Amino acid sequence: KAAGFAAEATAFQRPVLLPEDLHQILDLGINLVHVSHPSDVVLLEDMARSRGCCLRISLRVANESPRLSLLGFMSRRLGLSPGDALAAARSVVSSSHLRLTGINFYVGTQQRSPAGFARAFRSAMALAARIYAELGTPVEEVNLGGGIPSTSLYRATPLDLVFGRQPRGIPDVATARLEAFCRSLSELFVQAARRAGLATRPGLAAEPGRSVAGNAGVLITRVRAIKGNWAFLDASRNYLAESPLLLKRKVVCAARPMERTTRTYHLSGATLNTTDVMDFRRRLPPLEVGDALALADAGAYSLARASRYAGLAPAAYLVGRDGVIRIIRPAETVRELGGARIPV
Repeated sequence: KAAGFAAEATAFQRPVLLPEDLHQILDLGINLVHVSHPSDVVLLEDMARSRGCCLRISLRVANESPRLSLLGFMSRRLGLSPGDALAAARSVVSSSHLRLTGINFYVGTQQRSPAGFARAFRSAMALAARIYAELGTPVEEVNLGGGIPSTSLYRATPLDLVFGRQPRGIPDVATARLEAFCRSLSELFVQAARRAGLATRPGLAAEPGRSVAGNAGVLITRVRAIKGNWAFLDASRNYLAESPLLLKRKVVCAARPMERTTRTYHLSGATLNTTDVMDFRRRLPPLEVGDALALADAGAYSLARASRYAGLAPAAYLVGRDGVIRIIRPAETVRELGGARIPV
């Protein structure tokens, strides 16, 4: 509510639902829940009956991405198999306290092309058709989750790491407006609905958080030391938690953004954590101690996931349309770090 979102337009999901979480969201007026585990339906039925309400249910279907994808492998642990999803649909439809409204899935972050959603669309529509044929219940909405990409971030491949290939943007997004990307998604969705023979096409929903907020933020850091090919920064992965082995972002030397002469650097974070490496084999102008670097795409999953490990939260600034820079959150101090603790 404080962020401006209506409770009825908000969905709640966890890998496994817990009663204490459900009580909290119901108290807030949220009644749309994504089901990812077979036991969730029983819990939701009992919860809705005890509170005398009706909950809307969307079935999370497990990812069917290629087996060689590391992100795909990790995301496949979440969600229902097609068989479990159909069984869950039967239980929901038979309940007087639950209403089946949707199917949702997640194909993985930073999809380079709308084609990355095609298989998931076909699977979702096939499941919707089976639900309607067996239970007579139309699926109202298919939620494709995230995956719509930010234009300043891209998924790294093993070849990028081996050969030190540099980020060149995402052609399918960078050369066309984001609206065109979404229009292609819509066309794929309509095609999948036609092939499944659905008399009534579900609505298509998306959660484009990263594509909206990702390139709205930039992390500014300085080079504090150079040792061979290593440049040591005063920022760390405490602020940008995602691994450079999976995702790459643009890095610009503020003093020499157009410099053609480059060297290869590994960018070290500011902590002693062995994995605190901001990037590998990045081509940059010859760096000097004190140089400022701008790391793009720091607007999503950065401050919200920041860690206090071996450091304090940095200051955050807002650049207005008028060009004025305003501080919106001061840097954390040692006093604040210990101030929240209860004396014993």
